[in-house]
Amino acid sequence: MRKCRVVPVAAVLALVFSIAGCRYQQSKSAWETVLAQCGAGESFEGGVFFGPSDQAGPGSVWRRTDTGGYNLRWTLLEAKGAGNSPLPVQAGQESACKQASFTLERMFPSLLLTTPLLPMDDGLEADLDKVDRVAVRVRGWAVDRLAEGPYGGMLKSLPADALLRKDFGREAIMAQVSGLRVTGFSVSLEFTAAEAAQMRQKYKDLSIKRGNRGASFTARWASPTVLELAAEKDIYVFGRLSLVTAFSPELRLTAPLLINVFAPDYEDPRLPVLGEK
Repeated sequence: MRKCRVVPVAAVLALVFSIAGCRYQQSKSAWETVLAQCGAGESFEGGVFFGPSDQAGPGSVWRRTDTGGYNLRWTLLEAKGAGNSPLPVQAGQESACKQASFTLERMFPSLLLTTPLLPMDDGLEADLDKVDRVAVRVRGWAVDRLAEGPYGGMLKSLPADALLRKDFGREAIMAQVSGLRVTGFSVSLEFTAAEAAQMRQKYKDLSIKRGNRGASFTARWASPTVLELAAEKDIYVFGRLSLVTAFSPELRLTAPLLINVFAPDYEDPRLPVLGEK
């Protein structure tokens, strides 16, 4: 298996977007392979794939950009803080993974661990990807949905000058109405004895901490040569978005046309959107 390789071109910006887009598609394909092993019937079409995250689930807010991408505007943590109450999410019934443990050949592990919301450090990514066989464990999966009525009521109770409420007065603001949640996810990587020794010497702790955007993974050496990285929480990897067409007198959400484009940028909601002062 090879990572994307792009021939240098004159336009640096085009090069950057080509590499990012290729990496995004590879990560998406890797997760499709994992979920197929689990019997997850949820399609990746018509929504946004964003990789493992515990803060991009139902209730988070996105913005459609002028270039056709989608930026995460408010994470779950931020939206909850703005509303000062738990987000009203209806947890889906969890289905057990048909194969709780399986091995994927020719698979770079970083494809399952990284997210365009917060890419992995290049050095760590390269070191983890020295193996091309990944043992995956998944306990189960579910599709969680946003309780739209209570969510709208929560937003309407916000002060008129609240940043989140102001956002819903703009065009192209989208609420995430569902999320494909994965439980008990971990990967095990088997290195050679020499590679494992180098990893131990180079990194005191291989745990991946992602703050409030991506998923965090706890690392442990299951054996002298096998490194296990386990998600600290349930993670979302994919979600469906709906346009917010009206805020008053009630929140209205409408399903947009096919969405399968993602702009790998996080947007601080405290800053004005493009074109605003």
